[in-house]
Amino acid sequence: RKQRRLKILVIALLVIGRAALCLCFWPAPAQNAPLLAIAAYGVADMDSGTLLYAQNAELRCKLGSLTKLMPVYLCLEALEAGTASLEDTATISGNAAAKPGSVAGLPEGAAATLETLLYCILLPSGNDAVTALCEHLWGSEEAAVARMNDAARVLGMVNTQYSDCTGIDAAGNAASISDLTLLVYNLITRFPQIADYTATVYHMAEYTLAGVGGQAELHTTNKLLGALDGVYGLKTGTTQQSHNAIVLQQANGRHLMAITLDAPDDQTRWNGLRALLSYGGGL
Repeated sequence: RKQRRLKILVIALLVIGRAALCLCFWPAPAQNAPLLAIAAYGVADMDSGTLLYAQNAELRCKLGSLTKLMPVYLCLEALEAGTASLEDTATISGNAAAKPGSVAGLPEGAAATLETLLYCILLPSGNDAVTALCEHLWGSEEAAVARMNDAARVLGMVNTQYSDCTGIDAAGNAASISDLTLLVYNLITRFPQIADYTATVYHMAEYTLAGVGGQAELHTTNKLLGALDGVYGLKTGTTQQSHNAIVLQQANGRHLMAITLDAPDDQTRWNGLRALLSYGGGL
């Protein structure tokens, strides 16, 4: 009987000891983490592509113009492969020029280089420019969308679906924070030259129309560019119902991405991004 009691005591001590060990090494709850009135949000370390903190990281949200990051990614991939060049010229079709919403102001029939189109996409989020890019590289919007969805699968973006290349069809374009973290990490790791565009506040785009030169003034939609040290990108996505954005910052030894999806208004979006970058910088 004494041996049985001793055995029970030893087992009890082992169980208590294991529980105490688990408590010692179990990750502590995030201290002072921002709690935002936004459907999904987070901050990630862009040196590793790891989410540091997120709420609803797997929630599928409407993308708006964050959709345009995938055509840009695929364009940069084509440039790397040598199947396209920044000096290649695309013609702005009637379909592209007629796109509603945010546009760069490229007229029908104008000829613009791929470099110009990238500025027009990444600064004012031109629906005309991204449509022209997709038509030039893949022949049609439909073909581009197929390529975009294929690329999402290859990257492991399991919560992502594209139905157009602009984000105008907000209901048909959706992704999660975890998926967009994958995309952005691959984008800036493979193609760091994207910062040449996204860190630009103002650019004068040039095109030709019937042999005559024309210009379009481009202004960034990123309100934190120039307002916070180290911010160099990346993209906004705004619809009437939701305000999305991805902001990249490299400062004080940290390389961070802050993201908000489905913020209710513009102020909540930008305040939330500031809070996320501040929190991430202190981790």
